[in-house]
Amino acid sequence: MRPASALRRGLGDRMIIGRILGWLLILLALALLAAQAWAAWQGGVWLAKPLGALWYEWSRGSLNLTQAIVQRHLHPAIWDNGFLPVLELPAWLVFAVLGLVLAFLFRRRIVKRKRWYGSR
Repeated sequence: MRPASALRRGLGDRMIIGRILGWLLILLALALLAAQAWAAWQGGVWLAKPLGALWYEWSRGSLNLTQAIVQRHLHPAIWDNGFLPVLELPAWLVFAVLGLVLAFLFRRRIVKRKRWYGSR
């Protein structure tokens, strides 16, 4: 059996990884937002690139495979009502929300110790 300090240290490592991943996703979202803002400034029109379009440009085979797996082995409604609405959102927004959620869940918590001496 591991001592309590070793358990806390192991959990702390996972917390750090989650926090770093959250901040990396936030940075990715900011980079995507900046790239889209630059393109809008150059072209004069703001077009937020959906996550699905970005995924398709990056790896169309994996997007098609994911769609086939979800529709054939799970249920077509999961793709239509679960995946598709997320893929239609702006990519920077999806990464920002995921990053913020991870950064919040794995944030550093300050443990306040209650002093029970001297209380009335």
